[in-house]
Amino acid sequence: EMVLLDAPCSGSGTLRRHPDRRWRLTPAAIEQAAALQARMLDAAARLVAPGGVLLYAVCSIEDEEGVEVIGDFLARDRDFEALDPSPWLARSADASVSSDPPLLEILPLGEGDGFQAALLRRVRAGSG
Repeated sequence: EMVLLDAPCSGSGTLRRHPDRRWRLTPAAIEQAAALQARMLDAAARLVAPGGVLLYAVCSIEDEEGVEVIGDFLARDRDFEALDPSPWLARSADASVSSDPPLLEILPLGEGDGFQAALLRRVRAGSG
């Protein structure tokens, strides 16, 4: 079982295609997006059965919307663990995996967009 959360975000990874977003990309907008992402992540987590996986993705390259949202989630919900996404990646100079928590990060180089993604497995039943 897998649940996908393609969360609304600041879109900072898509500035090449949407340069107008640069003028709306404020600290307050990023903070607001991160708060919404955290609420949506909590809601999506309730749909995942033990042993199931939640894939969290954002087209943002901001730490506040990626590594911080995932780190905060894992700190408050001990029923989940972050999986290392490395085994599922094609080798790419644009992709990297952060280590704490393991998070796929793609930089917006060349013609591509930037994004972050995390694989979260529910290791036990519970409510957080």
